[in-house]
Amino acid sequence: MSALALILREALHRRLTTSLVLLALIATVALPVAVFLSGQASKRETIRLMRDLGYNLRIIPKDTDMPDFWARGYSQGVLPEECVQRFLDRPDLSYNHLIAMLNQRIDWDGTSALVTGIATEVAPRGKQKPSMIFTVDAGTLHVGHAVAAGLALTKGQTVSLRGSSF
Repeated sequence: MSALALILREALHRRLTTSLVLLALIATVALPVAVFLSGQASKRETIRLMRDLGYNLRIIPKDTDMPDFWARGYSQGVLPEECVQRFLDRPDLSYNHLIAMLNQRIDWDGTSALVTGIATEVAPRGKQKPSMIFTVDAGTLHVGHAVAAGLALTKGQTVSLRGSSF
């Protein structure tokens, strides 16, 4: 009788012990695999969530009135666009995307609107990543739903804003 036949006969004779040993072997292999896979899934999900958070650091002018900033959601002061260039020139900083923005609340034909100007997105040299924002072509204007509804604007319509046509 071969060794394999003896092992099978013994396994059939001691079914409970064999089942428990096989269960222990399966658990021994499954546990590290499950921990590894859940760790990988957690890492992927964290990366996705961090990416979707968007821009999570604002650099505002030093003379900003902070209660006014938190009430408005933007600073009345202005930082020069060269500040973005200074970050780009620093090799000791770690970042993915830099964007200079200007915000100002205006009255547009009796409707209050927040106008936001966005400069070109800047990435570290040699580490170009896909843009995290949509681009607005020069000479075009994107109007939010509430302002468009308040001014009865339709998509593709030419509008005048502070003496310029868009």
